Amino acid sequence: PSISSPLTASGTAGDQFVTYTLTAEGSPDITYSASNLPDGLTYNPNDHTINGTPTFSGDFNVTLQATNSYGTDVQTLVISIALGMEAPVISSPLFGDGMEGFPYSYSITATGSQTITFGASNLPDGLSISGSVISGIPNEAGVYNIPLTATNDAGTDNKTLVLTIGLGGLIDSDGDGISDNLDAYPSDPERAFNSYYPDAVEFVSVAFEDLWPGFGDYDYNDFVANLNFKKVTNAQNEVVDIILKYQIMADGASLENGFGLVFDALPSSVESVTGCLKFGNSVVLDPAGYEAGHTNSTVIIPIDNINTIMDGGMANTIPGGKYVQTTVSTITTHFSTPQASIGTPPYNPFIFISQDRGHEIHLKNQPPTDFVDVDYFNTEADASVPSEGKYYRSASGLTWAIETAVNFNYPVEQVDILSAHLKFAAWSQSAGSDFPDWYMDLPGYRNDGNIYVVPQ
Repeated sequence: PSISSPLTASGTAGDQFVTYTLTAEGSPDITYSASNLPDGLTYNPNDHTINGTPTFSGDFNVTLQATNSYGTDVQTLVISIALGMEAPVISSPLFGDGMEGFPYSYSITATGSQTITFGASNLPDGLSISGSVISGIPNEAGVYNIPLTATNDAGTDNKTLVLTIGLGGLIDSDGDGISDNLDAYPSDPERAFNSYYPDAVEFVSVAFEDLWPGFGDYDYNDFVANLNFKKVTNAQNEVVDIILKYQIMADGASLENGFGLVFDALPSSVESVTGCLKFGNSVVLDPAGYEAGHTNSTVIIPIDNINTIMDGGMANTIPGGKYVQTTVSTITTHFSTPQASIGTPPYNPFIFISQDRGHEIHLKNQPPTDFVDVDYFNTEADASVPSEGKYYRSASGLTWAIETAVNFNYPVEQVDILSAHLKFAAWSQSAGSDFPDWYMDLPGYRNDGNIYVVPQ
């Protein structure tokens, strides 16, 4: 016999598998078998089919065998199971405090596959829900048990928010000079206010081309990450905490690159940095958690080798290739000495290349750190003028790092960004005056065939 059925098949975890029928050519009678099946799939010897609902994602090598009186054929069937829909899990705090007669807002958040819809019931008079946000001005003090729901195509999560609405009045429980109705931390005298970049829910994107000072393939997908910053300030509006949430979207790099941020604050003002991931040997961390050795700024390295958590790199950029589902990570920086200013978000993000700590790439005209190797400047396509504060720019104005106000739809591997986002060159070479919305999906702005699409 000679097995004639296809030697590849695919499905999705949690979904019914499309029936695969094992067939072979040759003299009768032929007997069949299939072994080493993924969890959730079974082989039916009566009709020679593989069926069921796969449990886990991944690539599985299944051994197929067909035998008659003249011999046996053995082949390997590769079954690729994609990550299925994940039901939502509500992740926002399940307690809240408000004040009668004063504005209140609460955002429901949840993990799981998009799109997620949210619901809330038994709200105090004066509050309502829109999208994922409960807001308004409560009219009556009391304790309210509010059922919350988060729903997608995979299921629903139910939680209860316990909301305490206190009596109105200018009460200052922690004595910091900010009344409780205006104080985000009414029992903490060191903290008073929260502010966000870009806001409490959304993220900005940063993207890098790692072949600077040359252009290389200029596909701008070597590192793409979404960032959200929460700034906690005290009653004097001085910075106490910076809480970074980031999610890696693409790692189209074979080089072992690292990712960093720069705060305009003395390292001695920082008490602790938590959440950073260290895998390589090119970064030395101070016991407090920031990068050791800088003089006038605090450098945070959220991850020093991106490839380590991205399955070796070259992930999420090749259609039909490797895809790594990432999650949101959190880095918290606490200042023992509150700071009047630490710079402007997104706080000078940068990458360093292939564990060469001096090979830094920053946004256009953003200064490098103390560790940069200045010998890279003005080589190949770079036209930096450090004496004039001009960095990481070509003679024509093209850049090697960008920030976009929304999730960046980056090019597929080895496709020049100029062939994917058709207004990028005009924007970059005009110093941002032309087509400031170049990254949007507007008529004539992009070649959709050159932009990576996340597999479903």
